[in-house]
Amino acid sequence: MKNKSTIVREMYLKLLPMQIIGIIVNSINALIDGLVTTRVLGAKAMSAVGLYGPVLTIIGVLGVFTVGIQVSTGQFIGACKKKDIERLFSTGVIFLATVGVIISVLLFVFNDPIASILGAKGDIKPLLKSYSNGYMIGVIGQIFSGLCIQLLPYNNKTKLAYAGIATLVVVNISLDFLFAMVFKMGTFGMGLATALSYLLSSFVMFMGFVEADNTVHFSFGKTKLSMLFKAAVLGLPSLSFTLGIALKSFVLNRTVMKEVGYEMVAVMNVQNNLCAFLGAIPVGAATAYLTLANMFYGEDDKHSLKAAMKYAMRYGLLLSVSVVLVLMGGSSIIASIYFKQGSNSWSICRGMLLIFPCFLILNTVYNMMSNTYHAQGRMKIVTAMSGITQITAVVLAVVGLKTIGPNGIWLAYPLNEVVGIAILLAIAFHHAKKVSFDHDTIMMVDEDFGAAEEDLMEFRVRSMRDVVNISDKIYKFCRSKGINKRYSQYSSLCVEEMASNTVKHGFVEGEKHHLDIRVVARDYVTIRLRDDCQEFDPSKRIEQLNDDDLISNIGIRIISKAAEKVMYQNTIGINTLVMKIKADG
Repeated sequence: MKNKSTIVREMYLKLLPMQIIGIIVNSINALIDGLVTTRVLGAKAMSAVGLYGPVLTIIGVLGVFTVGIQVSTGQFIGACKKKDIERLFSTGVIFLATVGVIISVLLFVFNDPIASILGAKGDIKPLLKSYSNGYMIGVIGQIFSGLCIQLLPYNNKTKLAYAGIATLVVVNISLDFLFAMVFKMGTFGMGLATALSYLLSSFVMFMGFVEADNTVHFSFGKTKLSMLFKAAVLGLPSLSFTLGIALKSFVLNRTVMKEVGYEMVAVMNVQNNLCAFLGAIPVGAATAYLTLANMFYGEDDKHSLKAAMKYAMRYGLLLSVSVVLVLMGGSSIIASIYFKQGSNSWSICRGMLLIFPCFLILNTVYNMMSNTYHAQGRMKIVTAMSGITQITAVVLAVVGLKTIGPNGIWLAYPLNEVVGIAILLAIAFHHAKKVSFDHDTIMMVDEDFGAAEEDLMEFRVRSMRDVVNISDKIYKFCRSKGINKRYSQYSSLCVEEMASNTVKHGFVEGEKHHLDIRVVARDYVTIRLRDDCQEFDPSKRIEQLNDDDLISNIGIRIISKAAEKVMYQNTIGINTLVMKIKADG
């Protein structure tokens, strides 16, 4: 019975909301600040906050480490390397905290020249400097909030992540109104409110990494700097993308200020905030997919990788299309939230909402393709494209502005995604030496990745009857692959004992549960059982076996005798048990 990939879908749907919200965390403060700033402090204050965007983006350069840690952690989980996970995470936390403090000091010392470089002049310059002074203490919080959101699902700490997000939103909204309306602290208060909300939120979420039993755990004594920089290589696309974003913001802000004026900059800030906020859908859908793709690459599992891509594309496009329709349909209402209806700023904003949202749909497709290559380690392609797409976005936006006016900037967003997808397709077709839109071609999956069909069997268990039938099939499969009778029996027994245990104790009547079994017969017989039942770690039970009591835990004793290696972990609420058995005597 072939695996229907039900558990892959379940894993993806558990990750999807958390990843989307995780990205929203880094944009919701800007959205709230923008709304309060515009309504309470005015368009000039909004322009000042908008001009500060490149600084926030440059802080995001540290995402090269955050993304690298996420990718490496997923691969280590797939390969069951818990010690490496602990070393990498602990090193990353200490390093990022140190860099965060340094950045805060630099923002304070060089406040005035930074404001000048960003293009702030006249009344806007002191507003920008005040915002920076308020924001600078929150740099560490900004860094850690993103890191925690990405990694908490590995520890099954989604509730804690939601608590951190709630803290972020409640604290920021409360302090925004308190500082701006009650204490009249101006843009300094807006920056300080954001900083404090980040710090408190990241503190709440970091509590999910202090327990030693967690898959991802922080320990002062377990650091290894070389691992962090190896992981950073996997984060290079993030660096290229972030630098491109900073360049784009810098060029467009100065160009628009010169060609149109501060009203256009204010609308662009609204667009950037909406883009960052709503872009959480395509990026979050793709990030959830990347998390699973890293794990499946660590497991050498081609079938699950393809299933993850299928579900990610399906749900990502469904969400993106829905949001685009809402934005376009509510363009007048949304524009009125920020600007007075009928004003020039309102008209520009409404035009933006009728054009730019289409990029969300195209960006979903682009990100899924890019993250597939990222998981495979095709770093040259992903890193180059991360920079190229930002450069083409700037060119298209500037040309559009000079030829057809403000709407040319908004049109540049969907057009840029079309260019990016076209380039990736050209690379995929060149790699496959054919033009085809099948999964293998588009995903550029190497022929030697994953077990060959003749070396692999996959099953889905629904009842105890399935367990017996599958056990017999596994024995016959192993014998057909030339594995001696003894180890074929061991393989069959291991599956029967562990699958039976899951069905008896994990399948609760009235609830729907899933158990998938994968057997690969090559140098070893590698057996993987994956279920969504309660946690059960047989490797710990093996360590606790008492030689004086040979009757209890008979199933565990069989596993202990038969399997050369037993590895267990519970990630994203899914139990994964891997057993390796010799293929010959």
